[in-house]
Amino acid sequence: MSYHTSAIVIGGGIGGLAAASAALRHFDQVTLVDKDDLASKIASETILEARRCPAIVLWESYEEARALTQSTKKRRSGVPHYTQPHILLAGGSRALERLLPGFTKELCSRGARSYDAGKGLFVYDFGAPFQRGIDAGVEVFAASRRLINEVCQDVVLEQGKDRLILREKTKVAGLFWERPSSQPESYNVTNRVRGVQGVILNSGEKLRADLVIVSNGRTSQLPSWLKEVGLEVPPQLKVDSQMNYASRWMRLPEDFDPEKEFYSALVNARPAMARGGVALVLEDNLLQISMNGFEGERTTIWML
Repeated sequence: MSYHTSAIVIGGGIGGLAAASAALRHFDQVTLVDKDDLASKIASETILEARRCPAIVLWESYEEARALTQSTKKRRSGVPHYTQPHILLAGGSRALERLLPGFTKELCSRGARSYDAGKGLFVYDFGAPFQRGIDAGVEVFAASRRLINEVCQDVVLEQGKDRLILREKTKVAGLFWERPSSQPESYNVTNRVRGVQGVILNSGEKLRADLVIVSNGRTSQLPSWLKEVGLEVPPQLKVDSQMNYASRWMRLPEDFDPEKEFYSALVNARPAMARGGVALVLEDNLLQISMNGFEGERTTIWML
């Protein structure tokens, strides 16, 4: 009788989905556990109608912008940067394509913008605009985080079919460890813990697996789980740039042509000017504008 191998992935974000895809190549069964309903949507960013060209619109007042509210996009909870700008760089897109064959094709078929970084990107830095129209040979993809997440999820679900088990709206309380039979579970001498046997859910249910991958981002309790059994926690380095940002979505005019205008525009912050901004042309004829500040320089949605 052949041995049935299994893996558990904690977290259903892009990292967790990529991990699940990799695990499917090596295990008979993969269980993906996430605290959210992966198909759920909650109220999110407001879309405004851009009535002027070029696309970057300076509204006369916040009241004018608010009066132009047209609709509300949706997002899944648990993804803190869902409403912020995203560009899938060449290295990231190639890595995801290797893990998820057909990912980039599916992303573009759903409206993601693909362009050469040397031609479609407008950059203003060091007091002047960079030269444009250069064929850099570097393809980048502009899409909302919502679309990137959805395509990743759909491709992985198709890969898994009958071998991927989803445990949605399920929280993991901790790990359970391999120990000598004579060792009480509360005994936490490091060299007596031989490995992880699985996860313990909040309900008390235990899920066993040959491999457990913790990929639930900033909500991860892995450091405390390691401390509980006396294992050393890897050192952490925190770099606080005191960065903050605010973003807004707009619907572009039908006659807007990104080939003539831009696919993305970037104004970099510098020590003498601690504010910057970015504008991205995305799927569904959407424009996303974000302003950022560093070192305590505050930027708010009122600026947009």
